[in-house]
Amino acid sequence: MSQHPALADHASLRALLGRWVAAGWLRPIDRAVADFLARRAPDAAPLAQLAAVLASHQSGSGHVCLDLAAVRDNPDFTLRMPPAEPTGKAQREAATPAAVLAGIDLADWQRALAKHRAVHTLQWQQNEEDHEGRPLVLVEADRPQLYLRRYWQVEGRVAEGLAKRDAADQPSPQSVRPVLDALYPASDDTQTTDWQKIACALAAYQPFSIITGGPGTGKTTTVVRLLAALTSLHLGRENGSSLPRIALCAPTGKAAARLAESIGEKVREIAAIRADNFDVEHWPAVAAHLPEEVQTIHRLIGTRPLAEKPRHHRDNPLDLDIVVVDEASMVGMELMGQLVEALPERCRLVMLGDKDQLASVEAGAVLGELCRHADSGDYPEALRDYLQAASGQPVPTHASDTGASADRADPVQAHIATLRVSHRFGQDSAIGALARAVNRGDVAGAMQILEGADGERASSDVDWLLDQPDADHSDPFAARVIGGLRPWLSMIAVQPDGFDPDSPEDEATVTELFRRHNDFQLLCALRRGPAGVEGLNARVQGWLSREGLLPATERIGRSTAWYPGRPVIVTRNDAQLGLANGDMGLTLPTRLENGDVGLRVVFPAEPDAGRSGRHFHWVSPTRLSEVETAFALTVHKSQGSEFTRVAMVMPERSNPILTRELLYTAITRAKQRFTLVSPIRARNEPDSQARAVLKSAITSVTRRSGNLRERLVQRLCALPH
Repeated sequence: MSQHPALADHASLRALLGRWVAAGWLRPIDRAVADFLARRAPDAAPLAQLAAVLASHQSGSGHVCLDLAAVRDNPDFTLRMPPAEPTGKAQREAATPAAVLAGIDLADWQRALAKHRAVHTLQWQQNEEDHEGRPLVLVEADRPQLYLRRYWQVEGRVAEGLAKRDAADQPSPQSVRPVLDALYPASDDTQTTDWQKIACALAAYQPFSIITGGPGTGKTTTVVRLLAALTSLHLGRENGSSLPRIALCAPTGKAAARLAESIGEKVREIAAIRADNFDVEHWPAVAAHLPEEVQTIHRLIGTRPLAEKPRHHRDNPLDLDIVVVDEASMVGMELMGQLVEALPERCRLVMLGDKDQLASVEAGAVLGELCRHADSGDYPEALRDYLQAASGQPVPTHASDTGASADRADPVQAHIATLRVSHRFGQDSAIGALARAVNRGDVAGAMQILEGADGERASSDVDWLLDQPDADHSDPFAARVIGGLRPWLSMIAVQPDGFDPDSPEDEATVTELFRRHNDFQLLCALRRGPAGVEGLNARVQGWLSREGLLPATERIGRSTAWYPGRPVIVTRNDAQLGLANGDMGLTLPTRLENGDVGLRVVFPAEPDAGRSGRHFHWVSPTRLSEVETAFALTVHKSQGSEFTRVAMVMPERSNPILTRELLYTAITRAKQRFTLVSPIRARNEPDSQARAVLKSAITSVTRRSGNLRERLVQRLCALPH
């Protein structure tokens, strides 16, 4: 089969790439990669240039490399081209990747790349630097992969930064056991393994560890008790060693605020412990040392605008002994690389997160890759013995476990503890059952839970609504949304004279307003269309206007209009204002210094900022250019948050964006009630299309390309034991 005309020469390829950019299939920066390579190697095959362009495109879609075999097998699906939501004008003449690559053999691609002077060819086990500074790395393996050099390097730095923590000393199980027994008193349930206690023992043993589990499994409780255990061990040493220097961090300000809110009560529980073999002042002293401040990762490492590297790096590391990263599923490869480079080698690193949630919007799925086999729970025999001695808990042996020699081939598992019991979603929780069914790909089970909730169990915490997008505001979906938003919008309506930023009473009212706002959130998969953020925000604004909860629709019709009650989400970091991508604010009537009433957008302050006396930022709307209305949010934007009730609006048709991970993440944002909303337009069997979309979501699994786990395994196996 002859090659596609677009691969005949550089000019033809550039014309094709121009059409893809115009259609919104590629970014202009992706096409710039082809221009750069054409100047560097004008005689090289266009096929190699195309591979480099697609590698750049994949990095913008969350992948650290281009899996050449996956592209060959299913080009349009692997590359998501055309994308689910193109940003440009439709280009009928734009050939799809499948058409362009038809007849191209994997060996053809490898040969073209190997000959290109901009490509450095390696076996994936190799890590030597390319002193010629070639911008692309071709990794030869069963499934060859093409990296932009920066991602090959940062992936290697993450693997190296985690592995080199494997040399720290471990406390003896005899010293750990009484501490964990005090933190986890014996219960009447002797049949169930206490995985929280085992996780503490594992993280006390390993210099880097991952504690993963679904919502309500006790990740925060576990890490607070882990920090208490490590602090207690230091207090108990006769040599008077200094107490550990600890930092808590999260990828976003919103996630940091949530962690800060949840740890205060848990620290007070530590202070109240009274246990044999410990002085009465021991545990209050431990609690007094535990941090309650939580920072963003960027703030911890000192990220600076336009600076080449953060303030803290390999040559200027943080002065810390323990770092805890919450919501680690949201951390991309580059940010993780900056963090591990900022840690001294003896600093213990603990990552918390739900491995089944959506990965970071940035390139790389660090937590997901590392936890690929976490459910097995297999540990080497020596580690299993340690965990049982330190925790007093039985550590189950799995059928796949054949002893230490087998585990040595995959030592990453020895750093992972999976929490398996949800204290939020018990066995009777329909939300928990639905999340588990979706997570294991059980379409029939998920359908049964949703349909049962609509019939036999009308009072359940899960229900399924069919929405007619053209219906008025009296339909069940609209009523659900209005009922969820009314409690906080009505608080604004009764304050026409505005809120006083300096009034303690008004600050308390704003605190309650944000609490009520957090009671309900509308989520969706898409940004555009009737079932996307833009369409839903417009519908909700219309409903609320007709209810008298917002100004008249003509005053708020523009997406950039400001009015009392407008919720917004920040879409780009603003260091000057102290706002981060993902921060949520509410637009409130405010008493200004000159006595007038104007609008201010109010954001919760970062957890430590409250110590200065202000718990909120009051920002003029004129200073906010990178915000969007947030009556509805994409599921991606909701990560790191929890809401009392959630309504998730599905697309009308199957969509590559709608995956198992996205649906699971949406379900687990809800604490008390989850509503699935399926738009319908067909008059005959209207729920058949809704079922098809749900089935497609549950069976579509996200796979991000990369070799982090394999490269970490290689480094761990090379360490002396």
